[in-house]
Amino acid sequence: MKFRAALLSLFLLTALLVSALPASAQEPQPASPAPNPQPLPFEPASATGQNAPQADAPIGLAALPALKAVLVVGPIDGPTGSETLKEIANMDLAANRLSAYGVQVFKFYTPNDRWADIIAASNGAQFFMYRGHGLNWTSNNWVTPTVGGIEVTEKMYSSDDIKRDIRLAPNAIVMLYGCFTTGSSTTDTAAISFEEARRRTSQYAQPFIEMGAAGYYANWFGDAFAVFVDNLFAGKTLGDSFKQYQDYQGALASQTTHATYTNVPLILSWDNWSPYPIPAPQYNNAFVGQASKTLADLFTPAIQLSATSVGYIARPSARPITIKVNVTSSSSTNISWTAAPAGGGSIPSWVTYTPTTGSTGTTLNITITPTASTGKYTAGLEVKSADGSSKQTLTITMVLTNNPRYVYMPNVIR
Repeated sequence: MKFRAALLSLFLLTALLVSALPASAQEPQPASPAPNPQPLPFEPASATGQNAPQADAPIGLAALPALKAVLVVGPIDGPTGSETLKEIANMDLAANRLSAYGVQVFKFYTPNDRWADIIAASNGAQFFMYRGHGLNWTSNNWVTPTVGGIEVTEKMYSSDDIKRDIRLAPNAIVMLYGCFTTGSSTTDTAAISFEEARRRTSQYAQPFIEMGAAGYYANWFGDAFAVFVDNLFAGKTLGDSFKQYQDYQGALASQTTHATYTNVPLILSWDNWSPYPIPAPQYNNAFVGQASKTLADLFTPAIQLSATSVGYIARPSARPITIKVNVTSSSSTNISWTAAPAGGGSIPSWVTYTPTTGSTGTTLNITITPTASTGKYTAGLEVKSADGSSKQTLTITMVLTNNPRYVYMPNVIR
């Protein structure tokens, strides 16, 4: 059954995955791959089948703010070509699942895929998905190419263009479909190594990781994005959402790290189809990112402080100072908060703070008034959301000495 699904989905992608290069950097593409196996009827049932989670998200996700998704389908064989229309249908599988979970979906399907509109909609988006050509930017190099970027109707955009223009929400989830995004490409005329697949996937994921994305999914199957979405909204971790896709097998997968950011996990999954135009192994499923996190971990609004510790060094009985600490939210959602002594104790007399309650965007004012005795004094404040789901501790330190030492930085004026 697994082979049937694989054969079927990959037939649909083979004609469309041939890499597109910018005209200024490309040589004539290699001859088309050998004819594909006879296709079976296309039934993307696994996206909405009996094992798919229901649209009601777990209680842990109920506190998520309003989420936004940007979906892009490029011109694979022209805006109205059969392969383009198939990928629009596949992207709509994911769009429907996102909408079922209350996510606001913005579609940019060729020919209505202007880059300026994508930039505007992507600002603050938690999900970014693309189906289209994978890009090779290295002239006459199909073995170790420089890869990355997406193609829309008007132009091909590189990884540098993505980093310059796209401003996703922190911890965004990215899903891509195309040559090189998972490692393998329909331009491969010989088997590629695991390290080459890792290099290509790392390169394709890099602009998104650098902008703070938490998860990069790349997959060649038509229903994969929809299934990943269902898994994520079922409360599964990013890594489990990847591993529980029907094509994943532990024996045909390896966990490594991103080639540049070696603290970021990378999982490569492959198949061994034979005969098939792309030489085995076919690296067609990849994940890069924070495998242990869930959507609740990534997107639940949290309190943030502009500083988690403040201090004052002075002589005894010196003048008081007031230090301002900004209380903000990790998302656009407004959070009501309260400030109280940390640990349920009391605040010492040398510290006062206002206000005791507020909402994100409010400044917490900490006043430190030196006492008459030398020594080191510490206190703590806990700033907690009204519902108790998020809290931050602010450490306050006062050092009183008769011989304070100061370091003065030179003042340079031109």
